[in-house]
Amino acid sequence: MLASLIEILIRGTERVGLGSQARLQCIARENNNQQPRELRWFHNGRLVVKTYRNIITEQYNENRDGYTLSELTIPRVEDADRGQYTCKTDRKHQASLYLTVD
Repeated sequence: MLASLIEILIRGTERVGLGSQARLQCIARENNNQQPRELRWFHNGRLVVKTYRNIITEQYNENRDGYTLSELTIPRVEDADRGQYTCKTDRKHQASLYLTVD
């Protein structure tokens, strides 16, 4: 039987100044206490890859809670970083947040 996702949440910086740090978190959990195998970040529909400008870390909870946490950090925000950030699971569930750059 396939697991169905019961929760996905994205939270973090929604407004940031140029040159400041932005940090976004995505938390996903399935109803059978198993973590999603993979979380991916997208910016305005394009896959975000880990570079010197984008730091992506993932944590897996080994307890009964069964959640996966992925964090996207942009150490020095540029104007091009504004827009919609979406976190997607390997089963295509998703949540989004819009980052405004001042």
